Amino acid sequence: NISLTAEQAGQCLDELGIAFCFAPLIHGAMKYAAPVRKQLGFPTIFNLLGPLTNPAAAEFQILGASSIERAELLASALSRLKIVRAFVVCGNNELDEVSLWGKTTVFEVQPDSVSRTEWTAADFGLAQCKVQSLRVTSAAESAAVILNLLKNTPGPALDMVLANTAAALLVSGQVDFLQSGVAVARISIRDGKSLALLEALKQKTCSVLERNP
Repeated sequence: NISLTAEQAGQCLDELGIAFCFAPLIHGAMKYAAPVRKQLGFPTIFNLLGPLTNPAAAEFQILGASSIERAELLASALSRLKIVRAFVVCGNNELDEVSLWGKTTVFEVQPDSVSRTEWTAADFGLAQCKVQSLRVTSAAESAAVILNLLKNTPGPALDMVLANTAAALLVSGQVDFLQSGVAVARISIRDGKSLALLEALKQKTCSVLERNP
């Protein structure tokens, strides 16, 4: 259930350590902008504002952008906000997350400073993949891919999750190297902790529906 209020999402985060914030509900004014954005059919300033208005005011963040130019804009703005450290990533100048094909451009953001670097699949100790291997054609297929990788099914989808999780662990200081982050993430999935957390998230959020039909 993604239709949680800010208070319910906060409770979920406190209890489980994870929460999903659905922008139209968390940022009430966005629902008025959504129809206009859809009619325009091209990116607007809201594509930049959305990632920058995290309701949790997280001190450590990873933001994704679908172009290097946009990633640089986000990084510049983020450096002026109250953060400790953040990565703004763009995979191969096309994907708004770490990619395992081509190069991932990374803007490391700290208060009042931005530096730039690049990652490749080799930096994670993972195999390169192709975007075609990750495409799905339906919500059901997407869900199946997610469940399979959380059951430790090898393949590009699992590797993409390992890579992006490693980046999150690195930016938050949980590990010192990307490959160490991959190892930590792999253990969590292999031992069933990640799948168990998904189940806990489902139960917690759906219990809200049961109390408020």
